[in-house]
Formats: sequence, structure tokens, C-alpha cells
Amino acid sequence: MIHSIRFELKSDKKAKKKLIYALISYNNRSIMYGENTSKPLKYSTGLKIEPEYWNKKKQEAKNTYIQNHSRLFNIELNGFKKQVEDVFYELEKEGINMPPYIAVRQKLNELRKGVKTVKSDSLIDFIDDMVKFEKSKTINPLGNSTIEKYEILLDQLKLYEKKIKLPLTFDRLNRVIYNGFFEFINKEYIKETGDGYAANTLNGKQKKLNKILKSAKNQGYNVNFDFMDKSLKYSADKVNHVYINFDELNKMIDMDKDVLKKQYEIARDFFFIMTLCGLRYSGLKILFNNTVKKGKLKSGKTFYYVEHASKKTGIDTAVPILAPVLKIYRENNDKFPIPPVSQTINNNIKKVALLAKINDEMVLKIKRNNTVPTKTSQKWEHVSCHTARRSFISNFAQYIPQSVVSKITHPNRRAGMFDVYNKISAVENVKLFFKYIYDVEEFKWLVDY
Repeated sequence: MIHSIRFELKSDKKAKKKLIYALISYNNRSIMYGENTSKPLKYSTGLKIEPEYWNKKKQEAKNTYIQNHSRLFNIELNGFKKQVEDVFYELEKEGINMPPYIAVRQKLNELRKGVKTVKSDSLIDFIDDMVKFEKSKTINPLGNSTIEKYEILLDQLKLYEKKIKLPLTFDRLNRVIYNGFFEFINKEYIKETGDGYAANTLNGKQKKLNKILKSAKNQGYNVNFDFMDKSLKYSADKVNHVYINFDELNKMIDMDKDVLKKQYEIARDFFFIMTLCGLRYSGLKILFNNTVKKGKLKSGKTFYYVEHASKKTGIDTAVPILAPVLKIYRENNDKFPIPPVSQTINNNIKKVALLAKINDEMVLKIKRNNTVPTKTSQKWEHVSCHTARRSFISNFAQYIPQSVVSKITHPNRRAGMFDVYNKISAVENVKLFFKYIYDVEEFKWLVDY
């Protein structure tokens, strides 16, 4: 049986690195659609490359890429070709001379993912195989946090399958089951936390599931996209410029501990930390993976900070540790506590803000169906983890130069011309930050160590 493999880069304008697809056919006929069409089986190799490093004629990475980036790339590409050859060899041994696309895909999945492909077209098995394959990749693997999100989605689909008492196969997916899944996980989350998912979270889960279904379609599974409502999008109410000022922050600091439940106190402490360090939720790992250091300004005044070298970008960062944050650190035996998940903090910090009477009236703008209606609500309803970093910038930018503040809050952002020539270190930047803090009377409480 004569077969051929041709590689093509995925046409994705947004992505810098393009996914490489293998187009597999045999005897000049298509595996996927039979002898009356020329369309080949389209199968993802899992490898990605920048177009400028791809040699289309030779069907491999250029030497410059191999020398400067990865010596294993073409080896992995040739390994894929060998796996395709092994598939056709196995099928010929089994007496299948004109294999349908499903047989080729299943054999490839068995070889590449190390698991037997289930012939039931199970959505759950497909995602499970995909996750195992991504974990085993040595080139262009998905990040741990992305894999974790797919694993969470997989667990939720398993619960939903148990709930509806039907196997979630591709041919069974319809509008009722698809939309019902998102309603189900939102209700389950309300049971767990007392509040539903944020709209952005649900939209993120929907995008991930749609991406999985498109991948399955590309690999030949019988996925019907007609049922999917393109207009289905969970709406988030947007409030412009919501931040917590220092008067409101002090209301939360001065709250009687007897009024707060333990989980509210934990959420409040982490909100303080993010607000006074200029960190997003994901940046909290900078704190609990490092120790607090002490420094002195030329004036002899003391300051505290945490220094961190990013493994991903190689950029050094440093965040200030102000007095209220240092107090939390000292009370926890000179270490920062591990935070609960962000959604738990988001839910509980709203309760704290409500108890602290942060109830100014806010005007919301809601974009729906090309209209922008407005409604009013109270400020505490919109306090979340993201409010913290916005509050840091909004409060300090009035007194401290933007270049100093942004080096703390956005150290990894692509530098402009000024930043290219600004070579002060992250620690020197924190020193500058404290110099300005000590000069402002309203900030004395922040450096009352």
C-alpha cells in the first residue's frame, strides 16, 4: 500500500508559532473520505514552529532552528512519520488494504498516546487521551495550568455524564446536552460556594470545550456543530474604574475579628496582600516561594521587599512589603500562607466589603445585543482579586511616577523605548518606591514597621 504524508502549518494569524498538521493519504486516494475525493486525513502532530523556520520544500525545520532552538524537532517529526508507517504496516498485517479514516486515526492514537482508543467515540475518553498525550510531550507541551484546566473540565464532564445517565459520545451531543452541561456546573458551584461562576469563567470553559470538539472534528470524529448556538455567551456586568481607596481599605483593616468568619478573614488578608504588593492572584506565588528581605534607604529608613527571578521570562522582579503585609507575614511565623482558589477569595471578599459598608452606588454598563443599557448596584458587589492590583495602581500613581509603579505591577510587559534605556534593577526600583512613600504624609501608616 503506497501512502504519503505532507505537512502543513495551521493558518492562525494570531499565533506566533503555527501548529503542524499531517495530511495523510494512500494510493493517491483519501483515507478520510474514500476513493472519490482527494481530501486526506488531517491529523495534528502536536508540534509547533514559527513559519520563518519551516522549510516547506524539504518538509522539516530549517538548520537555523535546529541549531538555535531544538535539536530534537526534526527527530520528533521523523518519529511521527515512522509511526504512520507502523500504522499502515499493522493494518496490512490485519488484511485491511483500504483502511477507513477511523482505523488509521485509532491506530495512530494507540501509538502516540499509549492507550487503546475506544471505538465508542466517547468525548470523555478523547479528552483523557489528549491530556495524557500533552503530559508526555517533550516539545511545545501545554503549560501545567492549561493542562489543569482541561483536567477540571474533564472531571466536570464525568460528573455530568453520571447526572444525565448517558454516555457523552460525539454523535449524542446536541443543543440540550451542550447547554445543559454549563447550567449543571454552575449549579454545582453554587452548592459548593454559595455563588455561581463568573461570566468570564463560564465563557473560558465554553471556549475550551469548543476547541476540543474542533480538534475531534479535525481527527475525523463525527461532531455535529449545527446545534451549537454561536450567540451563546455568558454576559458579565462591567463597572468602569472600580478600585478600593485607602479609606475603604482601612475600613476593612479595622473590622472587628469577632464580626468576621475565618474564611472571610483569610480572604481579607489576601486582598490586602494583593492590593499593597500590586500583585494579581497568580503572582502570589512570588511571595510564598521566596523570603522577605530587609533593606535601608540612604536616609537610613528601613524597607522590606521580596525579590523573584522569573523562570519563564528570565526577568527579575521585586515587590514592596508594606507594614500591613509584613504584619500578616510575622503572624504566620515569617512565611506567607498558601491562598485558597481565586473564586473562593472573590466570593468571600465581597462579603467582607459588604460588612465594611463599602456600598457606594455604581453605574454598570452592560453590552448586550449591540446595546449598552445601564443599571445601578453597590460597590461591594464588584470587589474581586482583580480589584486589588487596580487599587494599587490607582492609589499610588497619584504620588509615584508611572515608570516606578509599572515596574512593580507589569514587570513582564513588553518594554517601550523608555524602559529599554531604563536599566535600574528591580530592587533599586523598590527603593525608589519607598523613597516616595516616606515623603507622603498620608502613607505613614504603610511604613509603620
